[in-house]
Amino acid sequence: RRAYLSQKYAAELAASLPPPPAKIVYDGTILRTEGRIPLGAVALSDGRVAILSRQHGLRSVELYGEGTRQMSLPLRDPGEFQGGGAFTLSPDGRPSVYDQGAIQRLADGSLQALPLYPSPERPVTALLDGPDGPVLGVKGQPPELWRYTPDGQRRSITVLPGLRYLWGLMPGPGKAVLA
Repeated sequence: RRAYLSQKYAAELAASLPPPPAKIVYDGTILRTEGRIPLGAVALSDGRVAILSRQHGLRSVELYGEGTRQMSLPLRDPGEFQGGGAFTLSPDGRPSVYDQGAIQRLADGSLQALPLYPSPERPVTALLDGPDGPVLGVKGQPPELWRYTPDGQRRSITVLPGLRYLWGLMPGPGKAVLA
Protein backbone atom coordinates (compact mmCIF):
# COMPACT_ATOMS: atom_id res chain seq x y z
CA ARG A 1 0.00 0.00 0.00
CA ARG A 2 2.76 2.43 0.89
CA ALA A 3 4.49 1.80 -2.44
CA TYR A 4 1.21 2.28 -4.31
CA LEU A 5 0.49 5.58 -2.53
CA SER A 6 3.98 6.93 -3.01
CA GLN A 7 4.43 5.90 -6.65
CA LYS A 8 1.28 5.04 -8.57
CA TYR A 9 -1.42 6.99 -6.76
CA ALA A 10 0.11 10.41 -7.45
CA ALA A 11 0.58 9.55 -11.14
CA GLU A 12 -2.97 8.17 -11.46
CA LEU A 13 -4.41 11.22 -9.74
CA ALA A 14 -2.43 13.61 -11.93
CA ALA A 15 -3.47 11.73 -15.08
CA SER A 16 -7.15 11.89 -14.14
CA LEU A 17 -7.19 15.66 -13.59
CA PRO A 18 -7.48 18.06 -16.53
CA PRO A 19 -4.40 20.27 -16.92
CA PRO A 20 -4.83 23.75 -15.46
CA PRO A 21 -5.32 26.48 -18.07
CA ALA A 22 -1.97 28.04 -17.24
CA LYS A 23 0.07 24.95 -16.37
CA ILE A 24 3.35 26.71 -17.00
CA VAL A 25 2.58 29.23 -14.27
CA TYR A 26 2.15 26.54 -11.64
CA ASP A 27 5.05 24.25 -12.39
CA GLY A 28 7.39 26.46 -14.40
CA THR A 29 8.61 23.46 -16.42
CA ILE A 30 8.94 25.30 -19.73
CA LEU A 31 10.64 28.29 -18.13
CA ARG A 32 13.08 26.18 -16.13
CA THR A 33 14.16 24.13 -19.13
CA GLU A 34 15.00 27.37 -20.96
CA GLY A 35 16.92 28.73 -17.96
CA ARG A 36 14.34 31.45 -17.29
CA ILE A 37 13.31 32.55 -13.82
CA PRO A 38 9.62 33.53 -13.60
CA LEU A 39 9.12 36.82 -11.72
CA GLY A 40 5.39 37.36 -12.20
CA ALA A 41 2.43 36.22 -14.26
CA VAL A 42 -0.93 37.53 -15.42
CA ALA A 43 -3.74 35.57 -17.05
CA LEU A 44 -5.22 37.15 -20.18
CA SER A 45 -8.90 37.02 -21.10
CA ASP A 46 -8.15 34.90 -24.21
CA GLY A 47 -6.67 32.07 -22.10
CA ARG A 48 -3.03 32.96 -22.69
CA VAL A 49 -0.57 33.80 -19.94
CA ALA A 50 1.97 36.63 -19.89
CA ILE A 51 5.03 36.00 -17.74
CA LEU A 52 7.69 38.44 -16.63
CA SER A 53 10.93 36.42 -16.57
CA ARG A 54 14.66 36.88 -16.11
CA GLN A 55 17.44 35.08 -17.94
CA HIS A 56 21.15 35.92 -17.61
CA GLY A 57 20.32 39.18 -15.82
CA LEU A 58 17.89 40.43 -18.48
CA ARG A 59 14.11 40.66 -18.11
CA SER A 60 11.51 39.96 -20.78
CA VAL A 61 7.76 39.60 -21.15
CA GLU A 62 6.90 36.14 -22.47
CA LEU A 63 3.50 35.33 -23.97
CA TYR A 64 2.41 31.67 -23.66
CA GLY A 65 -0.58 29.89 -25.11
CA GLU A 66 -1.43 26.22 -25.56
CA GLY A 67 1.72 25.23 -23.63
CA THR A 68 4.21 26.98 -25.91
CA ARG A 69 5.91 30.35 -25.95
CA GLN A 70 4.35 32.51 -28.65
CA MET A 71 6.35 35.69 -28.14
CA SER A 72 9.29 37.09 -26.18
CA LEU A 73 9.72 40.84 -25.77
CA PRO A 74 12.94 41.99 -24.06
CA LEU A 75 12.97 44.86 -21.59
CA ARG A 76 15.81 47.37 -21.39
CA ASP A 77 16.05 47.53 -17.61
CA PRO A 78 17.31 44.40 -15.84
CA GLY A 79 15.31 45.44 -12.78
CA GLU A 80 16.71 45.61 -9.28
CA PHE A 81 14.23 43.22 -7.70
CA GLN A 82 13.59 39.53 -8.23
CA GLY A 83 9.87 39.95 -7.55
CA GLY A 84 7.21 40.55 -10.15
CA GLY A 85 5.21 43.23 -8.33
CA ALA A 86 5.80 45.80 -11.08
CA PHE A 87 3.93 43.53 -13.56
CA THR A 88 0.14 43.76 -13.89
CA LEU A 89 -2.77 44.19 -16.30
CA SER A 90 -3.72 47.56 -17.79
CA PRO A 91 -7.36 48.76 -17.60
CA ASP A 92 -8.04 47.18 -21.00
CA GLY A 93 -6.58 43.80 -19.95
CA ARG A 94 -3.13 44.05 -21.54
CA PRO A 95 0.05 43.13 -19.65
CA SER A 96 1.85 46.18 -18.23
CA VAL A 97 5.34 46.31 -16.75
CA TYR A 98 7.53 49.11 -15.41
CA ASP A 99 10.75 49.55 -17.43
CA GLN A 100 13.18 52.51 -17.43
CA GLY A 101 10.89 55.40 -16.61
CA ALA A 102 7.89 54.12 -18.56
CA ILE A 103 4.98 51.73 -18.29
CA GLN A 104 5.32 49.23 -21.15
CA ARG A 105 1.98 47.82 -22.36
CA LEU A 106 1.69 44.86 -24.72
CA ALA A 107 -0.23 45.89 -27.86
CA ASP A 108 -0.18 44.51 -31.40
CA GLY A 109 2.76 42.21 -30.72
CA SER A 110 5.07 44.84 -29.24
CA LEU A 111 5.60 46.79 -26.05
CA GLN A 112 4.26 50.35 -26.27
CA ALA A 113 5.70 52.88 -23.82
CA LEU A 114 3.70 55.23 -21.64
CA PRO A 115 6.51 57.57 -20.46
CA LEU A 116 6.40 58.83 -16.87
CA TYR A 117 7.56 62.39 -16.19
CA PRO A 118 9.30 62.98 -13.95
CA SER A 119 10.78 59.51 -14.01
CA PRO A 120 10.92 57.75 -10.62
CA GLU A 121 14.21 58.35 -8.84
CA ARG A 122 13.64 55.39 -6.53
CA PRO A 123 13.32 51.70 -7.47
CA VAL A 124 9.79 50.70 -8.48
CA THR A 125 8.66 47.53 -6.69
CA ALA A 126 4.92 47.42 -7.45
CA LEU A 127 2.57 48.62 -10.16
CA LEU A 128 -1.18 49.07 -10.54
CA ASP A 129 -2.06 50.28 -14.04
CA GLY A 130 -5.48 51.82 -13.44
CA PRO A 131 -7.95 53.94 -15.43
CA ASP A 132 -6.92 57.12 -13.57
CA GLY A 133 -3.25 56.57 -14.41
CA PRO A 134 -0.62 54.18 -13.12
CA VAL A 135 0.12 53.86 -9.42
CA LEU A 136 3.69 52.92 -8.54
CA GLY A 137 4.97 51.50 -5.29
CA VAL A 138 8.49 52.79 -4.72
CA LYS A 139 11.22 51.54 -2.42
CA GLY A 140 12.11 53.63 0.57
CA GLN A 141 12.05 53.73 4.33
CA PRO A 142 9.09 53.81 4.41
CA PRO A 143 7.77 52.80 0.96
CA GLU A 144 5.48 55.23 -0.83
CA LEU A 145 2.71 55.15 -3.46
CA TRP A 146 2.86 57.56 -6.40
CA ARG A 147 0.13 58.18 -8.98
CA TYR A 148 0.85 59.51 -12.46
CA THR A 149 -2.10 61.35 -13.96
CA PRO A 150 -2.87 61.28 -17.71
CA ASP A 151 -1.44 64.83 -18.03
CA GLY A 152 1.91 63.58 -16.70
CA GLN A 153 1.77 64.95 -13.17
CA ARG A 154 3.14 62.84 -10.34
CA ARG A 155 1.74 63.07 -6.86
CA SER A 156 2.30 61.11 -3.70
CA ILE A 157 -0.81 59.20 -2.68
CA THR A 158 0.53 58.07 0.66
CA VAL A 159 3.60 57.11 2.62
CA LEU A 160 3.31 53.62 4.12
CA PRO A 161 4.89 53.75 7.59
CA GLY A 162 5.34 50.40 9.25
CA LEU A 163 6.05 48.56 5.99
CA ARG A 164 9.55 47.45 5.10
CA TYR A 165 8.78 46.27 1.57
CA LEU A 166 6.01 46.74 -0.96
CA TRP A 167 5.65 43.81 -3.36
CA GLY A 168 2.26 44.22 -4.98
CA LEU A 169 -0.74 46.46 -5.52
CA MET A 170 -4.33 45.67 -6.44
CA PRO A 171 -7.52 47.67 -6.88
CA GLY A 172 -9.75 47.98 -3.87
CA PRO A 173 -13.32 49.20 -3.41
CA GLY A 174 -14.06 52.47 -5.21
CA LYS A 175 -10.74 53.98 -6.19
CA ALA A 176 -8.82 52.51 -3.26
CA VAL A 177 -5.42 50.90 -3.80
CA LEU A 178 -4.58 47.86 -1.69
CA ALA A 179 -0.89 47.33 -0.91
